[in-house]
Amino acid sequence: PLAQSNHQSLIYIVNEFQKQTPTFATLKRYDLVTGNKTEIVKLQNASISAAQISADGQLLLFVSNDGAQQKLQAIRVDGQGLQTLYCNSSFLALPQWSSNQQLIAFEENVSGTAVIFLLHTSNGVLEKVFLQSNAGPRTYLLRTWLDTTHLYLVRTTTDRAPDVLSILTLTRGDNQTPSNLTQVVPSDLGSFDSSYDGTQLFVNHNTCAYSCQGPSDITVQPALGGTQHIIFSSAPYAVTNICAVTTRTLLLAIANQPFRNSQIDQSHNGLWSMHTDGTGLIRLTTDNTNIVTQLNHTSQFPWSNVSRDGTMYAATQTSNLKNQHPTYALIIGSLSGSAPTTIASISDGTTLDIAGWTTM
Repeated sequence: PLAQSNHQSLIYIVNEFQKQTPTFATLKRYDLVTGNKTEIVKLQNASISAAQISADGQLLLFVSNDGAQQKLQAIRVDGQGLQTLYCNSSFLALPQWSSNQQLIAFEENVSGTAVIFLLHTSNGVLEKVFLQSNAGPRTYLLRTWLDTTHLYLVRTTTDRAPDVLSILTLTRGDNQTPSNLTQVVPSDLGSFDSSYDGTQLFVNHNTCAYSCQGPSDITVQPALGGTQHIIFSSAPYAVTNICAVTTRTLLLAIANQPFRNSQIDQSHNGLWSMHTDGTGLIRLTTDNTNIVTQLNHTSQFPWSNVSRDGTMYAATQTSNLKNQHPTYALIIGSLSGSAPTTIASISDGTTLDIAGWTTM
């Protein structure tokens, strides 16, 4: 068994490039107590994406790409036991690991048909649970798990945020199609997340397309669909991302962005936290016109953004956006609102991204 302590530790991705060609891809672990950084695995001539941590904090799932094929791989967070679970030429949507660690859902294109597979981790069996032929620009993409029998899917649309959020109920059998889906949010949505206990769904609505500004709001409703109630709204500012990270806490990103050289109010851009009832808004980061702070875009489980003890958050900051090589930084901070700390920063073409939190 993996030896674990109570040190909160952040796992992150480092992708190095020579011009645009991947040279090295590394998964690293940062110990919040000691400040030590440890390499978990380093791959040559490849890139790593979609890294996420198991519910028990002991395993890492990620996609490696060597230019010829993509591999769905897993490794212990101490660097032992690297294994390849599946290979293909391209994943249409990021693989998602169930909270019981028994199922990995992923989507790929099979001869023009978008297919969602379930990989059973106990025996390697592949189950084909959803098919969409000739989808065109309105393809249903896998987004995340609600629980071990329900997957959230979004329907994409050109140059805008997804326009429909639906539920795929796995107990209805294999080879389901769009007609089998249950529509949960029937109109434009910026982002969404289920509550910490999985009973509710928080949905962010905004009008972002070529530019991004208010109005926007956050609603709450039953996780499987039902009446929406507004818990937060803003006329001038665009909420672009939300994550439910504890039983009472939401993280949200505000990101007003102009179209070309137009003038727009960006004074509130950055990360914020608030209670799940819409009260207690606290500013966590301040983004200027040259900085964008982003939450984890791979996985929506609480430990993807917030430490296992529920006190610290992590985020990626990108700055010097107009430079040939933007600056990537990883920040960690307290959910109580104190100034964040930068734990890694680089501007030579290397990219940094967050996988999530464990204890080591």
